[in-house]
Amino acid sequence: MTMNNRMPAVLTIVWLALAAPALHAAERPIVGSESGDRLVAEGVVDAVTSPGQIVEEIGVDARNFGVGGLITGSVRGGVKAAGQAARGGFRMAVGILDVLTMPFRDDE
Repeated sequence: MTMNNRMPAVLTIVWLALAAPALHAAERPIVGSESGDRLVAEGVVDAVTSPGQIVEEIGVDARNFGVGGLITGSVRGGVKAAGQAARGGFRMAVGILDVLTMPFRDDE
């Protein structure tokens, strides 16, 4: 992957890190209307409970597909758990930035 391919991803991450906390809570499409400490709390819950996705998907796939479900459930559960953990981490980061920038904003 060349630098030109990475640039849109880098710019998106930088924009999210810098602009998302500065927007009013109702204007942030990714984290919703929650703000500050509630975002941090939701992010922690998402991150802590993400390994449960693996166990849940293994159970669902094992019921549906038998022994092969152990493999497919592990893969699907791993992908869902990674997504949930990433969402939790992003919510925590935005929540922390939200709390830190609170004195400098004029939210109503």
